[in-house]
Amino acid sequence: METSMPLFSFLIPTRGRPDLVARMFQSVVDTTSNLADLEIILVIDDDDELSKGIRDERINFKIVVVPKGLSMGALNQACYRASSGRYIMLMNDDVVLRTPGWDRIVLGAFTQFRDDIALIHVNDLLFRERLCTFPFLSRTACEMIGLC
Repeated sequence: METSMPLFSFLIPTRGRPDLVARMFQSVVDTTSNLADLEIILVIDDDDELSKGIRDERINFKIVVVPKGLSMGALNQACYRASSGRYIMLMNDDVVLRTPGWDRIVLGAFTQFRDDIALIHVNDLLFRERLCTFPFLSRTACEMIGLC
């Protein structure tokens, strides 16, 4: 694994909700063991002036600007192309992380798979085991199945 590549990339389309992004960023700061292992990719529409002003010096994040009106799949693909993490999580801007050390827990789950092919399902406290709303995949899996 390259040392310059972050372990985790959060892929997050957002539009006009900088307060929710700020809340999500705070939850990331509060629960992540090593912030240097995480990058966040926000994709926003080119007419979304509110989101263009998002700032947070504590977190490694990028804003990707795309034309207004793209499908969710196209938004996720734009995020994915800008990301570099070994493990990819598709998320929403209203997610609040609550588990301290989530990154170490997720890494421990992924390391059980020698081929790096796995989907880690987090407990979103709404659908629990019934539905994987925010999948965590390895970049290897994304490349093999073309999901992202």
